[in-house]
Amino acid sequence: MRRFLSSELTPETDLLLYLASPYRTAEGIDSRFRLCSDWTSLLAAAARHQTLTLLAMALHGLELLDAIPAPFSDRLRQVRQAAVIADLSKTQNTADLLDRFQRRGIRTMLLKGQGIAERVHLEPSERYSADIDFLVQPGDVEPAGEVLEEAGYRPFHAEVFRNLHFHIPYFSPDQPTRPPVELHWDVAYPDGSIRFNTGAWWEKATTRQLRAGEVLLPPPEEELVYLAFHALNRGIITLRTVSDVARLRALTFESLNWDRIFAYAAETGTIAFFNVVHQLAEEFWPVPHIALPPLSNWQSALKLRIASNLLAPATVLRTGCDVWWPYKRITYWAVLPGNSADRSTLFSLKSRLLHEIHDGEVEAGAAQSYPGFMARILAGLLLCLMPGKLFPSTRDQVLLMARRGGFPAPAGGDGTP
Repeated sequence: MRRFLSSELTPETDLLLYLASPYRTAEGIDSRFRLCSDWTSLLAAAARHQTLTLLAMALHGLELLDAIPAPFSDRLRQVRQAAVIADLSKTQNTADLLDRFQRRGIRTMLLKGQGIAERVHLEPSERYSADIDFLVQPGDVEPAGEVLEEAGYRPFHAEVFRNLHFHIPYFSPDQPTRPPVELHWDVAYPDGSIRFNTGAWWEKATTRQLRAGEVLLPPPEEELVYLAFHALNRGIITLRTVSDVARLRALTFESLNWDRIFAYAAETGTIAFFNVVHQLAEEFWPVPHIALPPLSNWQSALKLRIASNLLAPATVLRTGCDVWWPYKRITYWAVLPGNSADRSTLFSLKSRLLHEIHDGEVEAGAAQSYPGFMARILAGLLLCLMPGKLFPSTRDQVLLMARRGGFPAPAGGDGTP
């Protein structure tokens, strides 16, 4: 696999990395933009890394779109318009649903996308997200579902998700452009070793005034650990998810209790995920440095998790979710070299991320011979088909839910939810 040094970055890759930085400036964007010429690669990479709206909004704000040839400038204008409309829709629907929950006496916490966007972006629509994530207490799942149905939402295989997952997806069949809702009562699988004990979040939740009104947010330390886990949990790592963590860390660095953060990451079993995402943040951008706790065997744990995307086959098969991408992730795992040099560079995760930004897919033949590559693919597939209880002590280290399907994305949206 190709190695990347800063001097080898293309202007397009350099621009995307800089746009995702917590410390970008108008001058820095402009100077990097002037060096770009491969608009096809730039827009494709931005879409893969869920930063197409970030690109469109930033260039629009600096009045740089006219300097891009059509049809690329037209595409970015469409993306910007769709992002503004989608952001307005999410804000309005969040406000409406929060009001409905409050009138029913249901405490509701806002997770991930929208709350992150408003806190770490000057223009919240820069940060694309497809849905609205609410966390309620387990006893409020049924009444909260009733509220959503009264508002015109319908559950997506509610019984399956209630028994096997930690949230129920809701969508609005009569208004396909309305943002879907994920109703959480937890953030990790119920029968795994990775546990966040979200019940304790309610005692320490913070209150914040956002555009949708006054909302509850997860405690800062717990949220940072959860976001780092979520960024890598599905085997897909993007600039958007790493940037979320980097921006939140830079914004709240002085107020955070880092001993508590490390303890919580260890307690939840997510320290490997935390280290990977935060080390990437430090390597890409000048965020304040932290001394990450040492790990053992974390490389194998992450590879196993990426390789075992189908250990929840009942959910996948019974809900009709698409399952092509777990095999793609297994392919990535198969081509990653495993020597000590790679362990020193996050088993090439940074190189892989930069490669995906620059060239798209990892070239399978670059790392090893075809027979060796196929052997590792087969080993990964066997792991995927193992019974869930075969190795209960490590099951949740390798458990990974397949990407859901069936939700409409806003026109012009970039990437997956």
